[in-house]
Order: sequence, then structure tokens, then C-alpha cells
Amino acid sequence: MRFHFQVTDREKSVSPFVVQVIALGSYDAYWDGRYIGSSGKVAGTKDLEVPGYHHLTLSIGDTISKPGHHVLALRISNFHHQRKYTFFNVHAGTYEDLNRMPQLMLVLMSMLGGIFLIGAIYYLFLYRAHLSEPLFLVFAILCLLFLVLLAAEYMPATSNYAYPFQFIRLEAIGILTLVISILIPYFLNRQFGTFGPYLFNSGYILILLTAFIFYHGRYDLSAKVLGLLTGIACLVVVLRAAQLRIQGYLGVLAALSASLMTAFFLSFDYSLYISFGLLLVSMLYLLSKRSEKMMGDIQQNMLLSERLKTELLKKSIQPHFLMNSLTALTELVEQSPNEGISMITALAGEFELLSEMAEKKLVPIEDEIALCNFHLDIMRYRKDINYLFTVEGIDPTESIPPAIIHTALENGVTHSRPLEDGTVRLHLCYSSGHTARSYTLRVRANNSRLKAQGTGTGFKYIRARLNESYGNNWHFESHAVEDGWVTKVTINR
Repeated sequence: MRFHFQVTDREKSVSPFVVQVIALGSYDAYWDGRYIGSSGKVAGTKDLEVPGYHHLTLSIGDTISKPGHHVLALRISNFHHQRKYTFFNVHAGTYEDLNRMPQLMLVLMSMLGGIFLIGAIYYLFLYRAHLSEPLFLVFAILCLLFLVLLAAEYMPATSNYAYPFQFIRLEAIGILTLVISILIPYFLNRQFGTFGPYLFNSGYILILLTAFIFYHGRYDLSAKVLGLLTGIACLVVVLRAAQLRIQGYLGVLAALSASLMTAFFLSFDYSLYISFGLLLVSMLYLLSKRSEKMMGDIQQNMLLSERLKTELLKKSIQPHFLMNSLTALTELVEQSPNEGISMITALAGEFELLSEMAEKKLVPIEDEIALCNFHLDIMRYRKDINYLFTVEGIDPTESIPPAIIHTALENGVTHSRPLEDGTVRLHLCYSSGHTARSYTLRVRANNSRLKAQGTGTGFKYIRARLNESYGNNWHFESHAVEDGWVTKVTINR
């Protein structure tokens, strides 16, 4: 191969004159017929050829680089090429001129790579702290992929390698671009919730894979097509978000517009990564808003948790209950000291358990049952009614929000009258299935005066505790039956 150059007057230049050769082959180089260097070993067979470097800078002496017309000739063998793909590119000029722009771009891309690395580490830590937020993980993976993509793209500027490795590098760049092209629209669609994830993702991935396979081996064209499809998919998602007036779409739309402008003014090698970088910045803005909302929700949950702790402590020391219990205790100590001691023990046990539970979101079911037994012991002495409490099918390994069964039981005790035999019968039944587990408390009594479902502070407390621990994955009902009242709590798995 021969390359022709017209060298201008360079008398004032202090930088040496060089030629930079980027080649997928081994070669001997000749400047105006004079040998100036080799890359690898040129041979007539693959076994004898020693692969040359992908890129090499050859110095030209001042005596043979005078102004005028010059010819660079390359004697080449490239038996190690793959899929008949070949590439030769030569630049001639001063060392300073040829290296200024590549070195500047390497510095800028290294800074961009550092930003991606910090973003990946930060959002991996955030994901670990908030495992329920998969977008943090997706963004961290995207940052890591961009970092690896930049390293692969600018590898020639940082290291030299034999030309067969170029095909491995180009394949890696293609796969990285494909994965990034899948994840960016996936992220935006999940953030905005504009389209059904299964239909959108499967259809888009099918289109991308078709384009990737069809253009495989035409590396620059393949990257351009994948970048174009990514931009179109993002634009479709953002326009749908704008139609639905979803907050945050303007930032992504601005990033897409800026990406389009960079494609007009910069070469593809630069515009592709800058465009992806702009999209990542807009995604970072969306994540910051999402984090802000999550922090607000956490603060609300903390306030709710503190309020529920206060409610539980108020339940344990409410003046009406405490004064009536102390009055009954005074009479009981005078009449039967032994029974008075038993009532004191029950009071102490209930208050101790309630104070321990106040700081917890979930407590063992056995502690909850013990709390109910303490309360019934107190009420037996206060009202002189025989409260019979039985349990069925309880799994001792299960946990439950504190005092919700106690609250339902307390409601049944307070608003029920005994049966003809002088008893109020309470039965707690536990059942578990593949999709849910439930606790059912049945109160058998006469003339039940229990409050209807949805009224009373007790039921509000139960709902608040269930919502705190299980979100919306629960169901609560309480209603009258022929011989009393039934309260049921169902927790979905």
C-alpha cells in the first residue's frame, strides 16, 4: 500500500516529524524508498508471520522529510485478520500536532470515567441500603458498563497490542454498547412507568438483537444503529411521560435534544459517548428526585413509628384503665392478699411487655399471647368474670406487629357481657397457606356491644401497625356474628 503526502515548510518546528500507522496487519515501512521501521514480521504464511502492533509511531529523519511530495509505502501481510475485515490508516506530521488532540480527549474521557466510577460505587452502596429500589442497581451497572466501554474505546491511547486483539476489543465494545442500549430505555420506562414492562422490554430487545446480528462485523455502523435505536426508544418513553404529565420528563427531553446537537457538530467517536453521558446525567437527576421522595417517605415512616410507640405506651398507662385496676387491687388486697399479689404480678407483666414492645416493629407471637393472658388475668380480678382464652395452630416462630391481637382482645373484653354460665370465651386461631397467613380472634359473649369495623382508636391502631410493617400486603376485618364477634388479620406473603 502507498500513501502520498505533501509536506510544507517546517523550518521553525522544534517537534520531530513522524508518521502514525494504524493497521490490522504486520508491515515494513518505507519513506521515499528508504526503510524507516517495521511492525511485527511480514511473511508469506500465517505460521511464519509475527503479528504487528495495532498502532505505531515511526520517526522520519529531517534529511528525508524536507518540504515537498513524499510517499510512504507499506509491505504488508495480515494472515491473522478475521472475517476479511481489514483497516489501514496513516497520518503524517509533527509529533506534537498528531498527539495533542488524542491526549486531550484521553484526559477528558479519563475524567468522565472517574465520574462513572464514583457514580457506580455510590449507587451500589445506596442499593445495599435500599434493596427495594432496583433502579439504584440498574444505574450502578450502567455506570460500570460506561466505565468499561470508555476503557475499551480508548485502549489504543493507553496501551499497544498486537493487531489480532483488535477484533476482540471491537466485539467487546459491540456487546457493551448492546447492553447499555437495553438498560437505558429500561431504566426510563421503569422510572416513568409509561409502558407495560414485559411488552415494551421484549419488543425493544428483539429489535436491538435483530439490528446487532444484521450489522455484526460492521462495528462503527452497528454502534451508530444501536445508538439511534436507543435514542428513538428513549424519545418514545419521554414523549409518553410528557403526555401523562409525569414529573422529570423535561430533563430527559433536554438531554436527548443536546445529544442530537452533538451528533451534528462532533464526530461519532466523541458524540456517542457524550450523548450517553448526557443521558446518564438526566437519569441521575431522576434518581435524585426518587431519593428525595424515598427520604421523605422514610421520615414519614419514622414519625409514624414514633407516634405508634406513643400510642402503645398511652394504651398501657391510660388513666381510666389504671385507676380502675388500682381501685380493684385495693379491694382485693384487703379481701384476699394472695389474689392481690397475683393481680399485681399480672399488672407488672403487662406493663413490662408493653414497654418492651413499644420499641419494636415485630414481636414473637408467643410474647403477644403472653400479653393477652396478663390482660385477661387483670380483667378477671376487676370484673369478676371468667375469661377463657384458648389458642389453636399457633406457630411459635412467627412474628406480628406489637399489641394488635391484644388490642382486638381488649376491645372484645371491654364491650362484651358474659354468657349465661358467667364466661366470655375467646379463641385465637392461626392458619397459614402459600399466599397468606391469618389470625382470627372469635369472642363468644352475650349482648355484644363491640364497635363496628372502621370506628374506634383501637382499630385505627391495628391498621397503622399493619401498614407500618407490611405496606399494603394485609387485610383487616371485624364484624358481628350470631353469638359474638370475629376479628381477622390476614397478612399476604
